[in-house]
Amino acid sequence: MSTISKGRRGKGRLLSSVAATAMLAAALAPLGALPASADVAAVGPVDPQNGFPMWYSDGSVKLQLCYMAGAGCLSEPPNTTAPAAYPDNFPEEAFWFAAEASGGNLGLYEAALEAAHVNGVVKQGEQMGFGRLRFILENLKPNASYTITHPYGVHTFTSEPDPKDPALGRIKVTVDEGVCAPTAPIPCDWAGVGAAFLGDYAVGTTASFLRQVGAPAGTLGDINTARPVTGAPSGTNAVIVIGPDAGGPGIDTLTVDTFTVQGLLFNGDDGAPSTPDLAAASDSGRSTTDNITNIMTPAFTGSIPGAPSSAATVELMLDGGTAPAASGALVNGSYSLQPAAALTPGVHKVQARIANPASAADPAAPPFLVSPTLTFTVDTTAPTASMVAPFPSTPTLDNTPTLHYNSNEAGARFECQLLPSNAAWDPSCASPITYDAQVNGTYVFNVRATDAAGNVGPEASRAVRIGPADTVAPT
Repeated sequence: MSTISKGRRGKGRLLSSVAATAMLAAALAPLGALPASADVAAVGPVDPQNGFPMWYSDGSVKLQLCYMAGAGCLSEPPNTTAPAAYPDNFPEEAFWFAAEASGGNLGLYEAALEAAHVNGVVKQGEQMGFGRLRFILENLKPNASYTITHPYGVHTFTSEPDPKDPALGRIKVTVDEGVCAPTAPIPCDWAGVGAAFLGDYAVGTTASFLRQVGAPAGTLGDINTARPVTGAPSGTNAVIVIGPDAGGPGIDTLTVDTFTVQGLLFNGDDGAPSTPDLAAASDSGRSTTDNITNIMTPAFTGSIPGAPSSAATVELMLDGGTAPAASGALVNGSYSLQPAAALTPGVHKVQARIANPASAADPAAPPFLVSPTLTFTVDTTAPTASMVAPFPSTPTLDNTPTLHYNSNEAGARFECQLLPSNAAWDPSCASPITYDAQVNGTYVFNVRATDAAGNVGPEASRAVRIGPADTVAPT
């Protein structure tokens, strides 16, 4: 399934059509024989935590979906200070692989294997993916033909007049391959998504991932620093544009040979347990999927895709330790494990592992098959709520008092009450809060804060008298 769009910089999705396919075919220049490249594309099991494949492979490396904060990903969770969690703290789009180049009249060249959501909102059941090529060139001759030779093939486009300056031409084309449109009963065809990029990708060859020269360990490259690359299946580790003024006035060739690359190597083993999931009952607080808890001995669940109904012992490994924090048998392909010792507050990392059956016959094989890593946070500290200025006068003739407050913990939510007239705790109050008209009398305003882990802090209070001062001595 292929789509083509002109003048599109955003992330919109297009459904395929006969017309779109015809346009794509017309846009592709004839290709000669291309060099042999990577093996047939492969796709890993779907991660039960987010509904996307754990990895895609070009036959030489496996790349995991990159969405974690601080991991060199193009997309990060909305809240980068909290663990990534689906759907509460997960980006709308993310990438298994992305390579970009720019320079001179080349505003952007992009080759990517992308994960997204059908309607642009993170929602279970709407996970989708596609392979993408994007070309943006400016300051060209209008209505002229340009041939672009790049790592993933050769395309020929006719420039259109630039709306900002019709005397100049531009090319703004996005080609998406393998776009899947999941429905409630039928999920995305993930093998088809991978085959679109890593297989034919409309150029007649199996495609390999580009790799930067001098790529940081554990990656195929850096998203911030452009460098030369290797591994182009077309044999061209550059973007070469040929056409009138492609390289500037009177220069008909433009070559850009450095790329930024995102590619995070998959850190799990084939046949290993799935990424541990913080069980809903242990994921305390306002969300059962945000991987933030105040439970110090939380339970973790997972499975081994394709495992028999019973298998060897599964072990839970915490924070890089060498001794298991918990162990138990796999039951019907699934496990549920809980560390015996209480965890300290803070950020933790957990993996699950099983013994590697191959290690008995092959001493060189690793002794364990280890899952990808889950990062989660244990938070047992309750937030503090405080009354802050401006304070209402007391006594006051204003019978609609306004009160201000805050918390020492970002993201905390508040509950309020005004005694004696509004005794029920209001879980939706926000600072400042103004109450409806009250009768004369003395009132006490209380507020308390609750954090994402569900820790409830102590009450902060403020008394205010509405009406004339109370001059009657107590009896």
